Amino acid sequence: LFLLDGLLSLSFGSARFASIPSEIGTLSSLTDLLFDNCEIYSTIPSQIGKLKSLVYLIMTDLKLSGTIPNQLGRLTNLQQLVIRRMPVSGTLPKEIQSLQSLTLLDISNSNIEGNTADFSSNLIILDCQNSHVIGCYQACKGCRSIIAIIITRCDNYGKSAECIEPEVFLPIIFATLIIVGILLRIL
Repeated sequence: LFLLDGLLSLSFGSARFASIPSEIGTLSSLTDLLFDNCEIYSTIPSQIGKLKSLVYLIMTDLKLSGTIPNQLGRLTNLQQLVIRRMPVSGTLPKEIQSLQSLTLLDISNSNIEGNTADFSSNLIILDCQNSHVIGCYQACKGCRSIIAIIITRCDNYGKSAECIEPEVFLPIIFATLIIVGILLRIL
């Protein structure tokens, strides 16, 4: 598998691994990497940060623990980062927050902590549901393109959706409803 230099997309669903092999960093052409509902009992390998062509990194319902490696901040083409429903912990690395190409970040249902207020201005969707981060609602202030911030059931240290100024929050709700309507028509 790791000898396939031209491989563009790699998807694992309901698979079992002892760990994600470090050789994954050799797949230099990879643009899409998906792990969904896999039994992997290790950490996110820092070698994923070597995948310079990666656009989509989706990791959901995994047993991975540890922290998010700073090396993921080297993925300058990364547009969507989903680390959802996983027991990873620690803070979201600043290197990831400064990725200019990042448009979607989903860290919902995780143990990730810290402040998300320092994001690049290209973020469109930020999902912090059921997480322990602070500043989910503040992250939108510098992001002119943001259309949705999902912060339900967050441990925002006593802060909630009411803390978002109405002139910021209402357009986000309106834009989200429009997108949902468009998606329903497409599906």
